[in-house]
Amino acid sequence: EEILGGLGFSVENGVAVVPSHRGDVSREADLVEEVARIRGYDRIPESLPPLAYLPASCDATAAAGHHAPLRRRLRTLLAGRGFAECVTFSLDDPKVLAEAGWSGEFLRLSLPLAENLSALRPALLPGLVRVAGHNANRGLGGGRLFEIGRVFSPRGEQQEGESLALLEWGETQPAGWWGKAVFADPHRLLADLSGVLASFGVEIAWGDFALDPRGLAAPIRIGPKMFGEILDLDEARTKGLGLER
Repeated sequence: EEILGGLGFSVENGVAVVPSHRGDVSREADLVEEVARIRGYDRIPESLPPLAYLPASCDATAAAGHHAPLRRRLRTLLAGRGFAECVTFSLDDPKVLAEAGWSGEFLRLSLPLAENLSALRPALLPGLVRVAGHNANRGLGGGRLFEIGRVFSPRGEQQEGESLALLEWGETQPAGWWGKAVFADPHRLLADLSGVLASFGVEIAWGDFALDPRGLAAPIRIGPKMFGEILDLDEARTKGLGLER
């Protein structure tokens, strides 16, 4: 009351009356600021506000934190097999995706900044192909990439989920005293994925390659459940994403 009185406020029965010339004071927080400014901010004890934690099943953030050690281990294992991690954009061009073979519906923004950034990505692989093309255009003859990120689907109850994508292209290991050059091979990629997942106690199986709008595709399963797919991308499709093989 003493501080507020000195600033021209009057306090009656615990209620502060704001003087007519103080149009900047309109709520309780403004009064608190006036008192703190005079009393001194350095005299306010430091404390963190209490946090209410929800079960992982109810809170996406908590669930993400729960799986963080698994992600770190997965990243370490993939890096040990020569894969470099990438982080690509979640927004993509629906026209380019369709031309590259990812046909169908996409989740679209109602007010996109640009038409080529109007769709939420249905898969991580197109972004990795662009990264490979960017490096190939600067003289890199090949490489191995991976990404862990969110993908989006317009169908089903769960329209957003986490995904893993691996990509190798060109000469993945140059020739040297250690041996001959090694080139991208979908069967070697499957062997690497199988070895990494085996470290988590997960065993995968895959079917035969068949024609797909994007090239050749084979299903990957964990037991009877569809887990993913292995793709040998057609050169015409990768060219549309910036990678010429």
